This record gives sequence, C-alpha cells and structure tokens, in this order.
Amino acid sequence: MYQDRRKLIWYAIFGVLLISIIGYTVSYFGSTRTVAVTSKNITSFSIGEQDKKASKQLAATKQSVRVKKGKTYTLSYVGTSGYANGSTTVTPSTTTVAINPDYSAEKLSGILTTDIAAINTAITSSGTSIDTLYTIQKGTLSNFGAWYFTTLTYNGSKEDASSDTLIVGLQKKQGVWTVVLTPDIIFTTAAYPDVSRDFIDAANAYQNSHIIPVEV
Repeated sequence: MYQDRRKLIWYAIFGVLLISIIGYTVSYFGSTRTVAVTSKNITSFSIGEQDKKASKQLAATKQSVRVKKGKTYTLSYVGTSGYANGSTTVTPSTTTVAINPDYSAEKLSGILTTDIAAINTAITSSGTSIDTLYTIQKGTLSNFGAWYFTTLTYNGSKEDASSDTLIVGLQKKQGVWTVVLTPDIIFTTAAYPDVSRDFIDAANAYQNSHIIPVEV
C-alpha cells in the first residue's frame, strides 16, 4: 500500500512536470519567432532587446536566433581582423539579417594614405580652378575602400557667391579613382540618374555630418 502510494505521488509529480514542460514549450514557440542570420568576416555576435543587456556572445557560425514576437532588438557583432565592429536593428518584421562589415577604420586609413594623391588629382581635374579656389580636405573611405567623400572649403571671401563648402564623391573602378559626384552642395537621383541611390544617400549623409549649417 505504501509503495503504491509513493508510486502515485511520483507519477503525479512526473505528470505535473511533463505538463509544465509541454506548456512552457508551447508558450515559448508560440510567443517567439526565428530570424535567419548570415554572416561573413565576424568572430561572434550577440542580440538583445533595445535598451536592455544583450545575450551572451554567439558563434559566427550560428545561422538563426529566436526573438520575441513584436519586439525590437539590437544585434551587435565583432569583426575579424581588418573588419569593423557594428550593430544592426532587428524589427518585428525582420526575417533575415545579413552581416557583412566594412573594413576597419585602421585598414581604411591605411588604404587612404596610399591612394590620397591619386584621389586629389582626380578631384582637381573634375572642375575649373578647384586647386586655387578650394582646399581639398582629408575625407573618408568606405564600402571596402571603393567609395570616397570629402569637402572642398572655399579659399576666398565668405561674401562671394561661390563660398559654400562643397561635397565631392569618388569611386574606385578597375583600380582608378573617378569623380562620380562632381562638387556640389547636395545630390539627387534626378541629377545623377546613372549613380546608385546608395552612393547618393551616402554623399548626402556625409554632407549632413561634415557641414555646419550657416545661419541667415
């Protein structure tokens, strides 16, 4: 009798645990979803809800993560040697995240040191009297060293009509630096229909972050 009672108690405990596990599993998979992750040139990544601590570092080989439905997350990654660290936002509608970091700032700086003379020569040749009317500032490389943006600062009086600081955008094509966006204040797809929107958007973003608006 006593042994039968003990068996019943253990069966009851096991049943409760089994039901709890099944309930938790159903609830977990019902309230979460899978986001596919593809990556290259990173050592690891982590993901966590926005404004909250991220989870532990995950191996770069991991191909998916589970997130809560309706929540926004920040996925942060660590680049391999020569590639940048970074992060991206995972919204409630994101189904796939592709991680492909740009070169690191140190690597881009090294490339720029090698290419700056050719870049400045291309800029000087892109407009009349650029070398006398403007000072070419040291800009920045991006997109794996194939894009370059910089500002041209006017050397004359601020009262002159052409005193605006200009932006110029170059791309490296088949090893040669070419001015794709000639010196201007802002760029549009209408004015440059053959230039990719991504490149134009990057040029305008550079303008927003490197030119201080002048009060009138």
